[in-house]
This record gives sequence, structure tokens and C-alpha cells, in this order.
Amino acid sequence: MGVTVASESGPADRRPVAFFDVDGVVSPIAGASMGPLPQSWSSWRRLSVGKSVFVAPECIARLTALPVDRTWCSTWQGLVDGDRGLSAQLGWPGMPWLRLPPRDRPWDKRRAIEGWFADHGVRPFIWADDDLRLDLSGRPWAHRLSVPTLLIRPRKNVGLTPDHLTAMERWVESLDARGSPES
Repeated sequence: MGVTVASESGPADRRPVAFFDVDGVVSPIAGASMGPLPQSWSSWRRLSVGKSVFVAPECIARLTALPVDRTWCSTWQGLVDGDRGLSAQLGWPGMPWLRLPPRDRPWDKRRAIEGWFADHGVRPFIWADDDLRLDLSGRPWAHRLSVPTLLIRPRKNVGLTPDHLTAMERWVESLDARGSPES
């Protein structure tokens, strides 16, 4: 399933944050050019944000119900923002995103999350991304942090599944009001 949980507790005292990629996570990389949509959800909805995005309404409803602060961790900034952007179409208007580096530098999502923590403080977090770097550098880094973490790497042609959402829901439920694992 691609889920890793690090349960170290630390000084966090705020609501958890969830960092989501778009393609391969919230929307599977699928459709006419990639084959049929996965059977993991009972229905799919096609959205247009300059390119086709497929979302499962049940998945989006469960993500919406999670008591976390959602933040995009994607290079799709121009497609998620605005009145017709993905955030608005999902019912998440104004959802923030991590800063992209200057165009001449590659984007390291782990470093972008570290930058977010520098600005907002380290908090318990979920990071859902289909990028291999989540496994290569994200997991070792997350295990060294002093806050609970949940890293999920879905298969890009499937995206988030009901099992992933169940893992997220259980992880959030396991945190007490201070953001530490319950004893």
C-alpha cells in the first residue's frame, strides 16, 4: 500500500497538516492516454483545469472530512489556484501550496516541506506523493523528526485508495489534541 508511519511524539501543539500532490495522488494518472481509471472507487468525476483531472467524489469527501490543514505539494500551482482552479472545484478554495523554487532549480519537495516548517513550525503531518523521492529521502528524514508522521506513496496510475484514506483517518484519530500519539 505504500504507507509508513513514524510515531515519535514531540512538542507539536497544533492541528496536523497534510501535503498532497495532484497527479498520481488526488487524481490518478489515467484516462484515454494512460488506460482505464482504477476500480478502487465506485465513481469518478472529470474536472478540467487546463488539463483533465479525474477525482473520486468519495475520496474527496473523505479528504475534506479529515481534521487537517491541507496544503498542495505539487508543481501545479497555476492549475490549482483561482476561481476555476482545482482547489475551487474540489470545494477547497484558497488551499495553500508549497513554494516552488526559481525556474532554473529543480524542486525538492522534502526541502519545500522543511521550508514550510521553518515558516509555520514543525507539526504532525501526512505527506501523500507518488514520487520515488518520498521513499528515497522523505522516509528517512521523517523518521528523524520529533513529530508523528504518515507518508503515503500511492501507485501513480491508481492514486489514493480507500485503504490510504482509512490509514489517514486512523492516524489522525490516534493523535490527541496536542498532536501527539495517544497513550
